[in-house]
Amino acid sequence: LEQALLNHEAGRFSQAQDRGGRKGHVIAVWGTSGAPGRSTIALGLAHALAKKGEVLIVDADTKDPSIAHMSGVPVDASGLAALARRVVRGGLDARAVRESVVKCAPGLFLLTGLASPHRWREAGPAAIVEIIETARCEFEWILVDVPAISPDTMCEEVSHQGSQDDSAVLANADEIVCVARADVIGVNRLSFAIEWLADQLPEKHARIVVNRVAPCALGSRPHNALDAALSGIVPGARVHIVPEDEAVATGLLEGRSVVVNAPKSPAAKAIEALAEQIAPSKSSSKTKPPEESPAGSYHPGRRIEARGRGGSAEEASIPGRRGTQGIMPEAEGSGWSTPGERGAQSDAVPREAESTNRPSRPWRGFLSRRKGPNVEH
Repeated sequence: LEQALLNHEAGRFSQAQDRGGRKGHVIAVWGTSGAPGRSTIALGLAHALAKKGEVLIVDADTKDPSIAHMSGVPVDASGLAALARRVVRGGLDARAVRESVVKCAPGLFLLTGLASPHRWREAGPAAIVEIIETARCEFEWILVDVPAISPDTMCEEVSHQGSQDDSAVLANADEIVCVARADVIGVNRLSFAIEWLADQLPEKHARIVVNRVAPCALGSRPHNALDAALSGIVPGARVHIVPEDEAVATGLLEGRSVVVNAPKSPAAKAIEALAEQIAPSKSSSKTKPPEESPAGSYHPGRRIEARGRGGSAEEASIPGRRGTQGIMPEAEGSGWSTPGERGAQSDAVPREAESTNRPSRPWRGFLSRRKGPNVEH
């Protein structure tokens, strides 16, 4: 048995050498409960990264697998379960991974998830981690769609079967993308997710994606409202926003990602910008200063940059920060609000004057009552 394990490791080492000694980059797409759009972001991100190199997307959501359905791929047999059985038998290699994946688009391959959530025992977390580690030798990018946050404590030992604890996948990922929905409940659940990650995996830092941003859920100035809510949860962290877009649902009817079906739509542009953050192209790194945030992201409490209608970048200045209209007063008690939805217009007005017209921010109350290291009391 020891010799078989040594031969297996030697085979994986030689496969990595065939790729020039480079190992694939693993990105775990994780997030809150309540269908914030984890699979939508994972699939769109996979299509965007496929333009930069070979991508494998693994549907490791053992609770609600959906990537195959969203891609229009039949799930007669689960590729994930088949490889998990090979892990148990000790016969998993890069060739087996290649034979089990389905090609969805040029440079994009899919490892289908479980045919039914009731069969989650067939793919334990340790087996999934072994599959991902083997896939590193074959693909430049491995995106793993994992279930929502679990309130349970992370287990010290994980088994091949009988567990739905997917924190092992997060622990072995090179990068974590945390997806939350842009509404009152989604922001509250995001605070729990960030607190859980800091407690269970303190060495890991998630890239925050707030999905389905729309005025109907956040008010007439959704980006300013998000800044006020998130500044107490992830202060100073870069937050990527993806707007509500009908093109996402239209693409699902065609069995295609919004990045492929409607590449000029606001959601597709935001996902493309996220992919550019993760894997900057050489041309953009030369022309764009490193301190500038790509369109579609901002730092809570510092600067807001969002993709607006017509594909132009919106920008709103936080008091005391530099924006399109220079610097606004930051003195205590100045009473100035952030600029309006179109940052190019100087429409800053005293808070008292606009207080009757601004919609209420219902999350401010329960965020202030939340207890945890990342929330202001």
